[in-house]
Amino acid sequence: MSKLLRLLIAALSAALLLAACEDEPDFSSDSHLRLSYSTDSVCFEPLITGQATSTRTIKVWNNSGEDLKISNVELRSASNSFQMIVDGRSGTSINNLELLNGDSLFIFVRANMQVNDEKQPVMVNDSIVVRYNGNQDRIILNAIGQNAVVLRDYTIERDTVWTNEQPFLIFGKLEVAEGATLTLKAGTEVLFHRGASISVAGTLDARGNASDMVLFSGDRMDEIGPGMPYTNIYGQWEGITFTETSTNNIMEGVYMRGATYGIVVDTAEIDDNQWRLIIANSEIRTSKRGNLKATDARVKAYNSVFANGGVQNVYLSGGEYLFNNCTLSENSVSSLRVRESLVLRGDETHPVAAQFNNCIINGTHTNEVSTSEADWCTYSINNSLVNTESADTATYYKQCVFNEKAGFDFRLSKLYYYDFHIDSTSFARNIGDTALIKLYPECATDLDGNVRINNGKVDAGAYAYMETAAPKE
Repeated sequence: MSKLLRLLIAALSAALLLAACEDEPDFSSDSHLRLSYSTDSVCFEPLITGQATSTRTIKVWNNSGEDLKISNVELRSASNSFQMIVDGRSGTSINNLELLNGDSLFIFVRANMQVNDEKQPVMVNDSIVVRYNGNQDRIILNAIGQNAVVLRDYTIERDTVWTNEQPFLIFGKLEVAEGATLTLKAGTEVLFHRGASISVAGTLDARGNASDMVLFSGDRMDEIGPGMPYTNIYGQWEGITFTETSTNNIMEGVYMRGATYGIVVDTAEIDDNQWRLIIANSEIRTSKRGNLKATDARVKAYNSVFANGGVQNVYLSGGEYLFNNCTLSENSVSSLRVRESLVLRGDETHPVAAQFNNCIINGTHTNEVSTSEADWCTYSINNSLVNTESADTATYYKQCVFNEKAGFDFRLSKLYYYDFHIDSTSFARNIGDTALIKLYPECATDLDGNVRINNGKVDAGAYAYMETAAPKE
């Protein structure tokens, strides 16, 4: 190797070494320089013990003007209820993190509370401590955990009563065997993991009230975005099916949300002296493929809301149906929607007969009622507020108001929650038939338990107008 070449290599090596030295961060030890955080606390929604939550993100910025070295990030969790990942490294104590000026890193944390012996919800409070230059920054963590009765592919073979002492968490299919009755008392919560469902071959007797409803919902209590809970989103669990042998079912004071196929009533022989399903004082909403689908069934509903059913809302094919003071409304912006808010289908072997009194049947479309040929579809809609393009309203509609606004409060609609109380501008006010209340005294109060008749008049829909009415979220 020539002398000149050796000199060039030595010079290049020295230059590279010098550049490396110049690029080496000079970490400040000044305790007055501080990091900043996207939040100083993380609160997890009430969760089921033994079930991990979704991950929350905490962003840490260094805008101090100097490069800083974080000596330690510690998860101080005496209860072992939280898990942490820092800058791609998992554990309870992460050391020696470099954070250059203007740079940032992420702390990911989730809650997973252990099953305990408590009947009531338990709160845990822990923290993440970030140590650097003698500083100790603290991020507070808290979560509320509730033990649940966990059932996996479980069959109820004899009469069983569930209460509100603890939630019930369902994995797979819950079956109510033929001849057995599952009774749910007021305030009972039945939560479903993704893909879970109920199949009722016997009887479901769920009875809540306006202040203590029976809940059927998905088990995700976290948010898909700020202020947007998963519980308001379609398809969190499968739904409830009443099979051919199922009889005497009642869903009263029920709040059901976020299913895939909602309530399905399978074909069975019709008994003129018995309702196969009564839905009363309930809200059935945000089911991906429809809130209620009944085939050759006999179903009665009153003081109930059926809302935003994805593909369809209420679909009745063959059978006999009576809806009093109900709200059937399809207002979601889902691209899934292909049918009207109310669909009636009948044919020669499966005729349908349906009556709707004092109802609201509306949505975002100008026509929200679809029926099959008149020979096999007998129906009447009375004293109701309806979106329809029917050319023969005189035959099937009596004392109705057409294509006017219902006056719902949709200020929360961007968060996938819709409030179906009516306001003072609603055209559903005072159009109901007071004689219906005498014929069906169960309609004397509305879904909130408020007296319906006001100055001798009655409003259409599940909710009577009240100046102070408040939504249930």
